[in-house]
Amino acid sequence: MAKKSKEWGLKRYDFGGLVVGGVSTFKQGWSSEVSVFAGTFEKPLSPLYSLWSKGLPFAKRTAQKIRRKK
Repeated sequence: MAKKSKEWGLKRYDFGGLVVGGVSTFKQGWSSEVSVFAGTFEKPLSPLYSLWSKGLPFAKRTAQKIRRKK
């Protein structure tokens, strides 16, 4: 995506936040300038979002438990 951004003439690309070490070291290698912006938020567009976001992890845990019993 960063490559496409450059092709499109964009001057900035948001790598999505920094923490200490690890991936942040990689991110900071792209530029010496660090810009801090407000975080990202999710706005559900469907009333089923809550069911999906809670139901999917539950289904995954249940499937793992079933697999372990075999």
